Formats: sequence, structure tokens, C-alpha cells
Amino acid sequence: MLDPFLLLLARAALGGLMLAAALHKLSEPARFADAVDGYRLVPAPLIRPTAWAIMLAELAAALAVLWPVGEAWRAGLGGVAGLMLAYAAAMAINLLRGRSNVDCGCLGFGAAKRIRWAMVGRGGALAAVSALVALAPAAVRPLLWIDWFGVGVGLLCVLLLYIAFDAIIGAPLREKAR
Repeated sequence: MLDPFLLLLARAALGGLMLAAALHKLSEPARFADAVDGYRLVPAPLIRPTAWAIMLAELAAALAVLWPVGEAWRAGLGGVAGLMLAYAAAMAINLLRGRSNVDCGCLGFGAAKRIRWAMVGRGGALAAVSALVALAPAAVRPLLWIDWFGVGVGLLCVLLLYIAFDAIIGAPLREKAR
């Protein structure tokens, strides 16, 4: 059984990630459509509709995960898992094609960051965590003030770890000495 504290932390972190991603993409839909086009997985006439579908799916998943009433968060986490698997698959396909110089479409369009296998792994890991949290039975106990404080501190820690991991996998590869 998943403690309510861990459930709340996971929902806040995953819902917050999806909300940030959706708002970022919605703020520049044309640039996100260019990122979708860069993967070369969608026929040209479907690029813009696909980009909009992704943006709206991210927003819907985020809102469902963060919704405070009922069990919609389970479906939202299923949506997060599906999106993360789709992103990982798109990156893996391009890496297998030898195409690593693709704008990942993540937070920061047009960055010099190339897609890497570590990003595929990150997407798979986020999908796994989302699915596990969605499927785990939740324990019932009241949340205390210390739980809410812990969620805030935990979110800060998760954010810092995500930023650090992103910096590590986005760092330029060193060339071998000749």
C-alpha cells in the first residue's frame, strides 16, 4: 500500500512536470510543431494536429493528476505513462536511425541539446513510476501539517534532481583525444 504522503508527492511531481511541459508547448505551438516535425515520424499534413493533440493530452493528464477530488488522478497517471512511453519510443526510433541531432521538444525549444539514450531511459522510468503509482492501492490516513511540509521539501528535491539529471544528459560529449 502506498502511503498518502508518497502518493501526494508523486502526483504533485508528475502532474507538475506535465503541466509545465504543456504550458511551455502551448506558449509556442509553432515551435513545438517544428520539434514534432524534426522527429520525422508524422506525415507533413498531420504535424500541426499531432502537435496540438500532444499539447492537449499533456494538459488533460496534468489536470487529471492534480485534480483533488475523486479517482481521476489514476487515469491521469495512465496518460502520463502513455505520453512518456511515446516520447521514449520517438527518441529511440530516431537514435536507431542514427538521428541524434533532433530537438527533443522538451522544456526549451531550439536548444543545442541532442536526444540521447539517457533521455529514452528517463522517459521509461517516468512511465514506470506513473504506472506504479496509478496501480498501487493507497493507504488511508489523514495528512498532517508535517506531510504537507514534506511534500513541499520533496518537490524541491525532485525538481533539483530532475534539473541535475537534465544537465548531465544534456552536457556536450567530449571528443576522444587523438
